[in-house]
Amino acid sequence: MPAIDWTGGSGRPGVEHGWLSFPDPVFEGWRWPVIRIRGDAPGPHLCITAGVHINEVSSIRAAQSLPAAIDASGLRGTISILPIVNQPAAYTFAKAVVPIDGKNLHFSFPGAADGSFTERLAHALIHEWFADADMVIDLHGGDFGEEMARYVVCQRNGSARFDDRALDLAQAFGADLVVALKPDQMAARGRCCTALAPMGIPALVSEAGDNGAADDDAVAWHVAGVVNVARRMGMLPGSAHPRPASPVIDTYLWITAPKQGLLETRFAAGDRVRQGQLLARLRDPFGAVLADVLAPVDGYAMFRISLMFVAEGDLVTAIGVPEDPRPQSTTSQQPTTEEV
Repeated sequence: MPAIDWTGGSGRPGVEHGWLSFPDPVFEGWRWPVIRIRGDAPGPHLCITAGVHINEVSSIRAAQSLPAAIDASGLRGTISILPIVNQPAAYTFAKAVVPIDGKNLHFSFPGAADGSFTERLAHALIHEWFADADMVIDLHGGDFGEEMARYVVCQRNGSARFDDRALDLAQAFGADLVVALKPDQMAARGRCCTALAPMGIPALVSEAGDNGAADDDAVAWHVAGVVNVARRMGMLPGSAHPRPASPVIDTYLWITAPKQGLLETRFAAGDRVRQGQLLARLRDPFGAVLADVLAPVDGYAMFRISLMFVAEGDLVTAIGVPEDPRPQSTTSQQPTTEEV
């Protein structure tokens, strides 16, 4: 199990700071900053992570801001926070990956005990850091060249009791959209929430923030979502449902550039789009149109790539398709991506 060298309090009641070390020899010399908020009464254990992608800075700042937003004297249980998970990427500006092996931690769970650095880190997080958690929230946002809709991802494992609980906690976050992954996706390599579902641990991935820049509004959104979930879990007093239920999405369709060119988008992250709608246009260096990108289905634009220069096959957006209330096949249409 990980060891934590507690360096002292933060000056606020119930808040401790420390450095975490995992016992795997591959992590020798590496430490992770830890913040822990201990309540005055026993209760659940909520684990928060951020900085899986080092440039998603609004999520990192949100994790660092939680102690100031949560009154430990009114807290039941414990909130444990790893604000910067991708330590090897700190000060490198590496987009999406752990630079030691070039792998995307966000899509490497559950990892492998005998794998590469990233795979072992994913394994350690799942089996050591999250092992005694009652709930996990992994904070994310827009990396360089990415503008995100404000949404949360939750998991479903096929158990009605678990699935209802996971969706209830996702709705409590207060996002514009909820992505509820299908049970068949839990066995595939993917986000931390997919790896935690078979263990019976509810988990959310939250997305807000744009272009690798600090955004006070996005920071506040992440913080408010965590507080809402803690309220829903009975850890904090107050109502956890500040807004109507969010649309639920169960399928992603990744939209890529059909040709290399200069990208000119015609939508915003979070927009409702219609089948056949012009999403983007690709131009050559003289401004001539090379290709149009049309929406293949009705749905929501989950993010918008804000870069001008894109190669053939690069992401433009993903369309989140609202779930069909009718019985449906369990075939997944959500491939792994190494970007978002």
